[in-house]
Amino acid sequence: MENDNAPIRPHCVSTHVIGQPKRRHRKLMTDFKTYYNSKFRDDINRFFSTIPDASRFHEDTENKQTFSIQYERLTPAFDHLNFLDKNGKELFAVALFLTVLTDMVCYSHFKTHYSKFRSLTRYPKFIGNCPSGCNYHYHPSDIFFAMNKGRSATEQHLVFYDKFLEAIETMKEETINFFIEHLTEVNGEVFWEKCQKEFPYRPQTEKYDTRLPILNASIAQTCFRRTRTQIQRLN
Repeated sequence: MENDNAPIRPHCVSTHVIGQPKRRHRKLMTDFKTYYNSKFRDDINRFFSTIPDASRFHEDTENKQTFSIQYERLTPAFDHLNFLDKNGKELFAVALFLTVLTDMVCYSHFKTHYSKFRSLTRYPKFIGNCPSGCNYHYHPSDIFFAMNKGRSATEQHLVFYDKFLEAIETMKEETINFFIEHLTEVNGEVFWEKCQKEFPYRPQTEKYDTRLPILNASIAQTCFRRTRTQIQRLN
């Protein structure tokens, strides 16, 4: 990577992701695959650039290599995402959810390979607010709640359902290809199945359709019992 402080390395480590993205027409940003491969990295870097070090390096204050996102930083009460319009915020939220989720799934279900996965991706951690919530990792479904938190009934709310469903096939492909190309010790298909169990939105054609967050027991343990001491031990 040309930037050691870049917070994430997307699944797809091809040149069109890592290199400087080509300028595209704005209307193409409605497509999740285009957004993820050409703009998400720039957006998350810009987002982190507005957050004080004490928050964005909350779990790694000394080395400043592990990025953290505290719940409140995604809420409308803070202005960190004001550079995005409604459509951009919705795309950003879906991409961030899937980014945080893959990191959490690897830690929870493929822990023996997590160290290598972390070194390849450097995905951010989603944690609670100080003074006590910051000791815990939150389920990525809370990203969607955070980005609508405090909005009144008269305000325009962010809607994630359609963009989330659109993103599934792209993220499945990105995830499986990542393991084929960079971490062959893990079966990408099995990994993706673990991810799917945590989806907060399901197609209406599925038998158990729901638009509410689903919290798998093993992920719940990761979210609510993984203290900062345990994280430091892992690092």
